[in-house]
Amino acid sequence: MPLSPLALATMARLSLLSLLLALLALLAPASCQIDDEYGDDDEYGGMAGGGGAESRRLPLLDHIMGWVDVDRHTFDQVVLRGQPSFVTFYSTDDEERTAADVAIVLETVSEQLRVHLRLLLAKVDVTSDDAALLRARYGRATPFHLFFANATSEPVAYEMDAAAPDAAEKLLAYLTDRTGHPLEIAAFTPLVQQFAVASDRAQLLEQAEAVLLGLTPSEAVIGRYYLKVFSQMVKHGPAYVEREFQRLTKLLGEPAALKADKVAEFQLRRAIVSIFSGGKLQSDAA
Repeated sequence: MPLSPLALATMARLSLLSLLLALLALLAPASCQIDDEYGDDDEYGGMAGGGGAESRRLPLLDHIMGWVDVDRHTFDQVVLRGQPSFVTFYSTDDEERTAADVAIVLETVSEQLRVHLRLLLAKVDVTSDDAALLRARYGRATPFHLFFANATSEPVAYEMDAAAPDAAEKLLAYLTDRTGHPLEIAAFTPLVQQFAVASDRAQLLEQAEAVLLGLTPSEAVIGRYYLKVFSQMVKHGPAYVEREFQRLTKLLGEPAALKADKVAEFQLRRAIVSIFSGGKLQSDAA
C-alpha cells in the first residue's frame, strides 16, 4: 500500500531529527569543550565538557523524541504511559492537499521543538482495519489530533487548520503552554529564578548540585549544563546570561564556519541559556 504524503514527509523529518540526535549523542571531548570566554575548567562534565566519557555524551534517553510511529499494539504502552503526548491520527485515504498541509505543520513543530524532556509527539496511521480500532476508540475522521495530558485524563481534541499560515505557530504555542520550554527542568526552575536576584549564589549552587542528583538520566544530561550556567553566574553575576547568549548567537550566525555537531551543540546550549533570562532572550532553536 503506498504511503501518504503525510507519512512520507514525517518520515523525512524523523530522519533529520535522528541525525541531529546522533550528532548530539556523539559529541566527543574534542568537539564538546565549552568555548567559554572566561576559559575556566568545566567542573561538572555534561555538555560543558569535563567529567567521564559518559557525562560528555547524550545517552539513549529515557523518553521518546521526534514524531514516533505507534500502532494499535503499541499505542497504550507508548502514548498512555504518563507523559504529555500529542498524537496525530491520519490515513492514506486522506485528501492529498490536506495531508500535505498537515505534514508541513508537523515538520515545523519537530524542527522547533527538536528535543523535549517531557513531551511525546506521535503519529498513527489508522488506514488498516486493525489500526482503525484506534480511530473508532476516539470517534473522529482523519486527520485529527489529540493531546493527552497524562495517562488517566481524557484526551483533548486539537482543532488544526493546517492550511493557515500560522498553523505551526499556533500548535507550538499550544504545546509549550501545556508542557513548558522543551529543555526546562522543573526541579531547577525555583533556583533559576533565585539566581537572578540572590546575593549568596554560592549557597544556591550547592542546592543545584543536590537537585542534579535526583534527576532522571535524560534530565541529568541537560542538568549538567544548567550547573555550568549556575557556576558561571556565581563567578560573573547574572550579566553572564546575556553575554553568553549573544556570544552563542554570534557563533551560530556563521554556520559555514562550524561543523554540524557544533551547530547542534551551540543551538542546544543557547536554548538552555535562554531559560535563565526568564523569556527575555529568545532562541530560535530549542
